[in-house]
Amino acid sequence: MSTNPFSKRRKIVHDNDTIHRELLDFDFDKVCLVTLDSTNVYCCLVCGKNFQGRSKSSPAYNHAITLNHHKYLNLTSEKFYNLPEDVEVPKTHELQDIIEYLNPRYTRRDIELLPRVSFDLNSEKYLVGYVGLNNIKHNDYANVVVQALAHVTPIRDHYLLLRNDDSLNGKFGQLVRKLWSPHLFKSHVSPQGFITAASEESKKKFTTEKGNPKTFLLWLLNNLDGPFDCLRGAVEITSTPIVPHEGNDKVEFVTLESKKRVTETKFWMLSVDVPLTLFNTRGDKIEEIDLEDLLAKYDGETTTQGAKDIRTYRVTHLPEYVILLYERSKESKTVVKFPDVLELNGKKYELASSIRHKSTWSIALKAEMEWILIDNLEVKSLSSELLFLDENYIQVWRLIQ
Repeated sequence: MSTNPFSKRRKIVHDNDTIHRELLDFDFDKVCLVTLDSTNVYCCLVCGKNFQGRSKSSPAYNHAITLNHHKYLNLTSEKFYNLPEDVEVPKTHELQDIIEYLNPRYTRRDIELLPRVSFDLNSEKYLVGYVGLNNIKHNDYANVVVQALAHVTPIRDHYLLLRNDDSLNGKFGQLVRKLWSPHLFKSHVSPQGFITAASEESKKKFTTEKGNPKTFLLWLLNNLDGPFDCLRGAVEITSTPIVPHEGNDKVEFVTLESKKRVTETKFWMLSVDVPLTLFNTRGDKIEEIDLEDLLAKYDGETTTQGAKDIRTYRVTHLPEYVILLYERSKESKTVVKFPDVLELNGKKYELASSIRHKSTWSIALKAEMEWILIDNLEVKSLSSELLFLDENYIQVWRLIQ
């Protein structure tokens, strides 16, 4: 780690105090402050505000004349200019960090050498990839989904190599690249551009108002163009109809074996039903249950009764990453305990991330040597013994064998 150049503190040159990096923020929509147009936009590197054009009638030119701010960056071409002189400034080593902050780029070699530690403008250390996301209003439900997907290695690597565009897929890729950037000026990122794109694409179903991670995750997986086969499994469902039958002064349900139906369907996630209350053989209340017991639902033998049928589930294909959804009622206080290594159909998995809920949505992420809890902008270490305490809602398990 110490030999990695990205892991060293950066010496920031302020170009005679005309460029103020601490005021630059490229996470928000790149539109002109005056015209609200997104074409031919320049960022004033003195105050961090965006203006359109370079001609004598343009907002950028007027801003340069009025406030004596001369350094500008075209947010599309990534060229530097002096205004109002309209002179292009050569890209020097001293300016390269601004380009890297605006638009992080990666090669496959960069990904292989991805640094674990970097430093922001204040020389504050941060773990690359383990940085907070702004909760603009109530978009914490979306933040945790982005964090979870950005830590699935095949998905992360795909989007780190993707080129910029203004589609939903492109905006998601931009956000992933910034989450994994060793060139951040501040050790957190705003998802504003991506949330805006998701809101428009979903016809305002997903906004900065309160939402549900499960609903958003399923919508994303069906609307992004990513390598999501690593999350896609298959399950065989055997459904046997049941009908009521009156006899001996009571109604009994009879199965119609002749109408049994077997189907196979693909899944993004496996749901497990957390019971409201459990009792042992002595009638004592049980406050916890093992995850393996809940996953018995998918052994092909355990039955689940619905209103019109009895079903059994048998997993026929397990993906590289298994997403588990904990279904529970608001009244359920049962703690689900999970192992260090989870065995499913002869395969072994380890926990990679866990979306949890307390007062807000947060996510626990497995780093190399520790667990990291990210609650919006707050990033801190988490003891593995505390993973059980809050209500875990969605977990991602990674295949290890």
